[in-house]
Amino acid sequence: MNTVPPTATEQPAAPGDAARTYMRRGRDPAPDEIDWSAAPARFLSYTDCPVLPLPWASRTSERPDTELLGRLLRELCGLTRADWTRPMDPFTGRAIEGPPVQGVFRPAPSGGALYPIEVYLATGELPRVPAALHHYGVVHHSLRQVRSGDHRAALVDAVTAPPDQAPDVVLALTAVFWRSAFKYGEFAYRLLHQETGALLAQVRAVARLLGAESAVHLRFPDEKVNQLLGLDTFRQTATAVIALRHPALRAKSAAAAPSRSDLLHRPRAALAEPPHDVTSRLPITAALHAASLTEDPEPVSSDEVTRPAGAGSIRLPSPTEAPSTTGVSHRHSASKGFRREPIEPGSLAAILDAAGGHPEDLGDVRQVPTPIEMCCAVSRVPGVPPGVYRYTHGSLERLRDAGSIRYLAENLPDESTRITFHEAAVALFPLAAVGAALTHHGDRGYRLVQIETGALTHRAALASAALGVAARIHSGGACENTDRALGLRGTRWSSETMLLIGAARSGQAVRHRL
Repeated sequence: MNTVPPTATEQPAAPGDAARTYMRRGRDPAPDEIDWSAAPARFLSYTDCPVLPLPWASRTSERPDTELLGRLLRELCGLTRADWTRPMDPFTGRAIEGPPVQGVFRPAPSGGALYPIEVYLATGELPRVPAALHHYGVVHHSLRQVRSGDHRAALVDAVTAPPDQAPDVVLALTAVFWRSAFKYGEFAYRLLHQETGALLAQVRAVARLLGAESAVHLRFPDEKVNQLLGLDTFRQTATAVIALRHPALRAKSAAAAPSRSDLLHRPRAALAEPPHDVTSRLPITAALHAASLTEDPEPVSSDEVTRPAGAGSIRLPSPTEAPSTTGVSHRHSASKGFRREPIEPGSLAAILDAAGGHPEDLGDVRQVPTPIEMCCAVSRVPGVPPGVYRYTHGSLERLRDAGSIRYLAENLPDESTRITFHEAAVALFPLAAVGAALTHHGDRGYRLVQIETGALTHRAALASAALGVAARIHSGGACENTDRALGLRGTRWSSETMLLIGAARSGQAVRHRL
């Protein structure tokens, strides 16, 4: 198993150096020319292994174990929606003439709809599910047995802060580097971890919907988890471990779990087409990933972070009710832009409150806070003058005037983003003090910041969906010009992504929930 890329054998002189190099050189999204012939499949397939089909929509009580797993995995990353839309101009985002385009989509957002995150799960012996490590086969909505034996104890023993109670099922989210990187290059490493965060927010919401307990673990030595999953670290890597508890998933007996050594010596299913190694294709990513594989170092200082200065505040009304569980089945991206209409202040309050709430979604990383602030550029909200604001405990603190809105509308990186920004009622920008995260966590801090960014952004998107408000992520909207418009130049803060919110254009697509 490849643990150190050939181009990164000389490790950075100090914790955080690889991340700082990446941030200087890896912030720009897709290159102008994309080699679509290099695009890999958007799913993995294991061959010559036992396959267990999962129920799709059954709600009987005859198969509680497979039914619950089927619903959980379908709403986490299954194929849940088919859309028929008019073709779109890639530069303006506007519909153009031509035959309808059909696409099949998953519940959580993904850059370019490439879906680079794969899900593995470890179960005990259930009535219809053997004790084994499984891979979720998204195309056939099935479990494919990767290796026999109960892997739950070995996986939770690998995390830095194991759960107090033994889990009934353990999920592992893994990132396939090249699936995003063929299009986005080095920028893909940022997207992979933001998408991990989005899926963590999604799994927490789905678990609440199904009455399951869940706990997220982000701190672990990557190699220990990757070895258990059978992954090559510079092709595909674990990004999060989630422990789940539900009576329907409780093993039939409390048999002693096999040892880690025993599991690793058992036969393992093979992939039909292993992912590409990225050590030579993405040298900056490979160096950062190599530097972030180990457990967090001890903090080198207390590292207080000064917040951007504000002037005056506006108290928002009580948030409109917008449970994330309602948004699970309604969320989709506003792919054709927005109507230039306002959203209500109570809706904005609910969306911002959802983004900032549920810190437990980030699991053990919250033992050392990663500084993240939520900032919004308001264009059309009654009672809130246009400008840039920081959200804090139900209030908007004014940071910049309407001139920043005009600057962003003219200087975002591509025409499509500029058009949709101008149409949206609000743009949300998670702001991070990445340097403070590097102080506390070393190079791994960069990954943790991006995961937290993805989680809070997706929570905002779920709340928007619950309210019937459209939302769309533009990761390329977090750039140097955005930082300038938000008044972040010369500070330790930077924008990490952009979520546009507003009223969706009507007739965008014919959608069918599968």
